[in-house]
Amino acid sequence: MTETLASLAHRVDLSLLAPLLIVVLGVTALLPALDRGRDRDRTLVSLGVAAAFGYYLVWRVPAVIAASSVSPSSAYSWFVFILEILAMGEIALFLLIMSRTSDHSAEADRLERNLMALPASEWPRVDILIPTYNEGPEVLERSILAAKALHYERFAVWVCDDGQDRLWLRDMCKELGVGYLTREDMQHAKAGNINAALARTDGDLIAVFDADFAPARNFLLRTVGFFADPQIGLVQTPQHFFNRDPVQTNLAALKEIPDEQRLFFDHMAASRDAWGCAFCCGAGSIVRRTALEQVGGVPTASVTEDLLTSLAILRAGYRTRYLNERLAVGLAPENLEAYVVQRRRWCEGAVQGLFTKEGPLGPGLRLLDRLLYFPTGWLVQHPIRLIMLSVPALYFLTGVTPFPGLTPEVFISIILPLVIAAAAGMMWFAPGCYVPLVSTAVGAHIALHVVPSALLTLVKHNGLSFVVTPKGKAAEGRRIDRRGLTFAIGVAGLTAAGMAFNGTALRFDHDAATFNAIANAWGTVNLVICFLIGVLSIDRRRPRVEERFDAAEPVTIHRHNGDDLHAIVTDLSTTGARLEADLPLTVGETVTVDIFGIGATEATVTRAGGGDTGLRFGDIDADMRTEIINRLFAGDLSSGVRAGDLRGLIRRTAANFF
Repeated sequence: MTETLASLAHRVDLSLLAPLLIVVLGVTALLPALDRGRDRDRTLVSLGVAAAFGYYLVWRVPAVIAASSVSPSSAYSWFVFILEILAMGEIALFLLIMSRTSDHSAEADRLERNLMALPASEWPRVDILIPTYNEGPEVLERSILAAKALHYERFAVWVCDDGQDRLWLRDMCKELGVGYLTREDMQHAKAGNINAALARTDGDLIAVFDADFAPARNFLLRTVGFFADPQIGLVQTPQHFFNRDPVQTNLAALKEIPDEQRLFFDHMAASRDAWGCAFCCGAGSIVRRTALEQVGGVPTASVTEDLLTSLAILRAGYRTRYLNERLAVGLAPENLEAYVVQRRRWCEGAVQGLFTKEGPLGPGLRLLDRLLYFPTGWLVQHPIRLIMLSVPALYFLTGVTPFPGLTPEVFISIILPLVIAAAAGMMWFAPGCYVPLVSTAVGAHIALHVVPSALLTLVKHNGLSFVVTPKGKAAEGRRIDRRGLTFAIGVAGLTAAGMAFNGTALRFDHDAATFNAIANAWGTVNLVICFLIGVLSIDRRRPRVEERFDAAEPVTIHRHNGDDLHAIVTDLSTTGARLEADLPLTVGETVTVDIFGIGATEATVTRAGGGDTGLRFGDIDADMRTEIINRLFAGDLSSGVRAGDLRGLIRRTAANFF
């Protein structure tokens, strides 16, 4: 290996380093000086990344053509090349989208003031719909209570029950003072449920929250004002989550990486809005009733009714808005099964839409709408991820590579600058949301499940059934994703065996100074990715039953002997709190704790000493439980991670070995 590296260093022309140096200089000197909120700067970054891909194609196209022949290896090369071209088309579209962004918060401020200046009798009436199917009371209670607590003058909450014989839910709605709707048939799943509710309500606006989502108190105040413009048909807000998703949990990175959807909701959705293509994502949306009535209600031709609703509203001449503010929190998939079910449904619905007149290929849309709603990611991005993971193993074991002419010189002057430019561009557009290797592993893991779904939907797009994501007690079970684990072990094993085999004298007559060094480096990276896929494929036990929300505010503790103590509460849940203070308390002692926005409640000391005190709330009445739920799920507290901590993630990942 030393001889190989020495001969390579001797052969490399220093001029080959020019593209790499340009990219490194741009990443280290130019990117930090640019403003993500300025479209001019975003366009500059998009063009820079696009130039790196263009430079790659200048080499790649002639190399593939020159090596063409009638042989399996040439067919393999052309197959990968065609997938690359399709993937680059998607990348070009992504860069186009990300070259702009929007921020409607200042507009929302103005519109909220305008709304508040009106007499309450002139505020639009809003129906809050909570579609439900099989969720338990532990899921629905917080959503209903938070919806009831909205700060708005004219609204009604309706629980739309598609379950069977759930008298307990009817009784719960009566006890909590909200409307309860059910229907005789369950046709068209969630879309049919919403349409049935539309026929029995009469609000000017319709807000929809999934059964596991809780709106913030100011949700309507921040969104309703947009409908003063008669052209606005729909307003969507981002989806945030109060629990950790399976990626965070299984990687034991509860505080080190954000949830998997932050890239889309924090960054991509705002950029889509800047192009006039913000779309409904179901929970956290509010739509004009007349717009829905004009298009015949929520479309039922796909298992992703929210996507088709967006297209229907655009076709009717209305515009959409995306307000990038944390105005609702929900339940992220709680285990691998729920996570996979949800992604499969999204994939099937997006592909299914291609075969309906309501989809992106139907009449009445702009070309840009068609491009931005076309399911390129599901059809192209995921397959190529799996193929790229297998390339080194196939090369080591067969001697065949889909990249003819890929020499170390090409790698240094073309491939490495491209990798750096693409990764740096992603990290600039979405700071903290893209974590190299980890993001690749997450994408490959889900690809194992959605690629078969996409292919099956292309063949059989009719008759797909809506599969509800398991929530609450329905998602308590742990599982091992055998498909993911088998793939990770298989590819890692073949790659490691191939690398060992490559170290012997048998190298299929390949020059070790050409592709072997690259394949070894690539294979090493793939081993790390396969390890991460394997870890992702095994459900970890969740650290606590109730999620805790970060806090930083003073509390008062009243002891039974009359002493009052003061501390800072650092996190809260519906069952207890953690305090940061050295307090003269003993484990098992009963105290009364007074928390802002909740009030005074009895609690038992579960942990004391070392500057850390744990409290478990005692028996609380219905009113106090309502106050706690509203403070946590409808207030200003957060339990989410907005940006990744790479150093912390490395420590957590390394801990899996010990």
